[in-house]
Amino acid sequence: MVLLKSETSPEDLNASSVMDEDVLEGITKQRATRLGSQILKNPEDPVYPLVKEYSDVVSKHPPSQLPPDRGVRHEIDLVPGTIYRVTRQWPLPREQCEVIDAFFAEKAKSGMVRESKSPHSTPTFCVRKPNGKWRLVHAYNQLNNAMVPAQTPIPRKDVLLNNIPLSTFAQTYFDDIFVHSRAEDGQTAMEMHLKHLRRVFDVMRANKLYANIDKCVFAAEEIKVLGCF
Repeated sequence: MVLLKSETSPEDLNASSVMDEDVLEGITKQRATRLGSQILKNPEDPVYPLVKEYSDVVSKHPPSQLPPDRGVRHEIDLVPGTIYRVTRQWPLPREQCEVIDAFFAEKAKSGMVRESKSPHSTPTFCVRKPNGKWRLVHAYNQLNNAMVPAQTPIPRKDVLLNNIPLSTFAQTYFDDIFVHSRAEDGQTAMEMHLKHLRRVFDVMRANKLYANIDKCVFAAEEIKVLGCF
């Protein structure tokens, strides 16, 4: 979640994504101070009261549960005549095996995953996140090659950024939410941002959606968005 400066111009929004390393380092350091977990350490921060009020929505340990069933069943369409796709699991370091086992044991206990009955199989491995934790990755190469591409277009990152000035105050990209605010109607950019965040949190609470506070950035003038494209 990001607060845009009121003086942000269309030229700035359409500028090249290539950024000077020193500038990027400065933005990264500033971003670290705007992380939700850091804001909770400073009661004087203007965002602090709001984050505390919605601690059931934005927290360090979001509930391990599925959102309400909305009657949607996603399916993968395979090319007609496709036989099962099987790729054997390759050996992994013990640490990665323990991480994978613990992950699925926890998710199974909370009802978020179940044992697969699919004839297809694919290797699983781990890569390090920027915070030092592990991210699970599935090598779906074989299965991807046998899929009929979905006709629902995936949003393009550059289009989302270009359309930000046209949006009311928020856009989403998969599981990311961008809240962009600026001074208007006699209110400061910060006042508008807090107002917008409250509306987003209300929608999340009503729909039982949650955010990890360690991954949230509030009231930052600039952030590195989705890497370079």
